[in-house]
Amino acid sequence: MIRPRTRTSRRNRHQWLEHSPHFIRDLLTHHHALSLTEKHPERLNQHTLGITLEQCREVTVVKSRNVTVKQEGRPRDPAISQALVWTAERWLETVGFDKLTVDGIVAEIGTTRQTFYRRYKNLAMLSLEIVVDRYSSQEEVDSGNLQTDLLQFQRSELAFLTTPLIQKSLSGLLQAIRADPEASRLYFDGMILPRQQKMTRILARATERGEIERSDIDPVYICDLMFGPLIARVLTPATPPLDDRLARQLVSTALRELQ
Repeated sequence: MIRPRTRTSRRNRHQWLEHSPHFIRDLLTHHHALSLTEKHPERLNQHTLGITLEQCREVTVVKSRNVTVKQEGRPRDPAISQALVWTAERWLETVGFDKLTVDGIVAEIGTTRQTFYRRYKNLAMLSLEIVVDRYSSQEEVDSGNLQTDLLQFQRSELAFLTTPLIQKSLSGLLQAIRADPEASRLYFDGMILPRQQKMTRILARATERGEIERSDIDPVYICDLMFGPLIARVLTPATPPLDDRLARQLVSTALRELQ
């Protein structure tokens, strides 16, 4: 026997909604509003969802089987963004990346975790933005002599790696980057690739001047040969300091490799 379909009264539906989990109420309310929009656009107003327009900061638009999410909120305040960067930069220079926390940053500038995560995926991405912005630019080296160019290249790397921010934060930051492909790509594009390109130009000019006769030179290898030992001393405890003597030793090693 097929029972006739009963129609739930409007009052009973409202009572049921009041006692339903919040996510069910939201889902059904949005579905009802969308149905009204499709059938009677003129009937959709600020009271349809039971909230005021001032409380509506995000709008979800669902079209047939394709779901499009459109978020319209208050524009990001550049002053807050800059405060996040400045505060994090000071923490990186004083206590290091390992002690950097989202709660600490937002508490200091008087904002919220939501504000932070609206701008940055995690602390590694914020820290990388700071490091790349400060250290990614590479001043061109062109003295007309290969040995001088390589020494200038190496001394600029020494200056970079001996700053308080790098000394205190590089180890923890690199560990965080390994677990995040997006951060790894940003680190490579912002820090490693510009140095490889700079070395490529140095060696290309030396080849044009006749200082390098070999045709199988790998600029990436030469860059790693000079930069790798510097990074190792930063990351390894109880190692000799980064100084000009080490820079000259690594230049001599690279010159022997280029012969």
